[in-house]
Amino acid sequence: MSFMNITFEMIYHVVSAYMDAIGILLVPIGMAIVGLFYLIYIFGWLNIGNFRKIKSSNEQNELSGKNFIFLGSSVTKGMAAYGKSFVDMIAARNHSNVIKEAVSGTTLVEKGKKNYITRLKKIDKNTPCDVFICQLSTNDATKRKPLGTISDSKDIDSFDTQTVCGAIEYIIAYAKETWNCPVVFYTNPYYTSKAYARMVEALDAIAEKWEIDVVRLWNNEDINMKFNRISFRNDEIHPTRKGYEAITPIFEQALKNVLEGKKVDNVSGDPSDKIKKSAKKKKIFRISISIVMAAIIIYGVAFGICGLLALERMRPAVLPGNNAETALSAQTPLEERPLEGKKILSLGSSVALGWCAERVSFSDYIELRQNCDIVKDAISGSKWTSDTNTGLKNRLIQWGTGFVPRLKKYDASDNFDAILIQISSNDATLGSNLGEISDSFNSDDFDLTTYVGSVEATCAYAKETWPDAVVIAYSGTAFREKDEAYTAAYRDMVHKTEELTGKWDNLKVLNMFEDEELNAKVDDETFKFYMSDDIHPTQAGYLYWWTPAIEEFLIESLAN
Repeated sequence: MSFMNITFEMIYHVVSAYMDAIGILLVPIGMAIVGLFYLIYIFGWLNIGNFRKIKSSNEQNELSGKNFIFLGSSVTKGMAAYGKSFVDMIAARNHSNVIKEAVSGTTLVEKGKKNYITRLKKIDKNTPCDVFICQLSTNDATKRKPLGTISDSKDIDSFDTQTVCGAIEYIIAYAKETWNCPVVFYTNPYYTSKAYARMVEALDAIAEKWEIDVVRLWNNEDINMKFNRISFRNDEIHPTRKGYEAITPIFEQALKNVLEGKKVDNVSGDPSDKIKKSAKKKKIFRISISIVMAAIIIYGVAFGICGLLALERMRPAVLPGNNAETALSAQTPLEERPLEGKKILSLGSSVALGWCAERVSFSDYIELRQNCDIVKDAISGSKWTSDTNTGLKNRLIQWGTGFVPRLKKYDASDNFDAILIQISSNDATLGSNLGEISDSFNSDDFDLTTYVGSVEATCAYAKETWPDAVVIAYSGTAFREKDEAYTAAYRDMVHKTEELTGKWDNLKVLNMFEDEELNAKVDDETFKFYMSDDIHPTQAGYLYWWTPAIEEFLIESLAN
């Protein structure tokens, strides 16, 4: 399983590291944060253009006490301005009575439960209305609704409301018949949409037929220049409060003209080339941002799903190999205890920890069986190497501290008899540099970004600090499902560790990976009981398979 070059194993180790650090809640929390930022981006919650209050006025004017019905979608509603639009500003500034019938995502075309016409019919016919104002919806362009043609009739029953033109004519006819008032349509400021441009052109023709006014923001040079700034318009379509403040005076003047029987002071036509070019650049920028944000969300969701799958697959409580019989509390000390009184440091990652065995590993079993003292220093996701120079992926995935810095936290006073250290699969998973054997014996001379350098540094520090202690590097048992590249990388690490025993007399290697007799003891069915995956044993795997092998090797190594 993989996603964007991140394998299941990498995700597992990140998840395990989260579990050891703060908790798996970081995954959904991280996803929630990303989702929140995306919502902020859509709805303009942090847009500087929304950091302003709607101003009211005590002054009376021609619009005071007048009744206006506004029909529209998200622009009329104020979707990217905390739900407040120019409609609310007109009401507050002029003491006008307004009905704002606005639902985001709706169309003029009569389709769906909340289209313009359906909602128009729900408005009380007895509602006083001095001017009816309707938005030329951008949703019809976005959803590619059919434009249709302008009818030769003014009969309300003759219009094809499944088309944009037919819906516009129906709305005009209905408003005139119901409230016997002037009807005004308004357009959006310019944005790069050929479909909406055709709608604007059609609206001009319909307005001429019906002798209605249109507030044309589409080709308003001043507004369009302002709206190319993010503080005025949160995206291509939706104004911020600052944007609404810019267009509100235009609507106020238009309404005053209509009430006085004058024409709205604007002209039809296309926006200038300057506006078109500027809008195109802004569109490319916004699309790029949206793609990045969408990719982050998709990646976060995929990561979270994979993480949850990993957790469910490896959740200790559901593994049959973790049961009452294998529990640490059910074990008793052995009658013969050759390791009794010995002090051992067990250093490693999730395998040493017992991550899939409810934090119980061979260290815990051996300590109880032998009545010895084992210090378990295990961090999931960590490696023998302490790399900072082998690529971004390693730095992102490597959550635990390398083995050598953790080893150096201990000194001679700890008086260890043995250092039991895991040949970590994380070094293979994350592609740690293997490295070469050096001529030095000084613990400070080795390159900790390489596997061999880290092993040598371990042996050197142990020899300097605990001269009589033995360093035992142990591998996992043989993989049964891993791909050959991963298996080969891990095998090379084991072989290189064995090669180091020729230089370091305090180093011994327990190669369970290639122990044919040990691996032959377990068939495929038992393997599923003993292991949660190719790497991590259950309690049964530790107790019945790994513990006897490691315990015997420890006894022999310390005896020699």
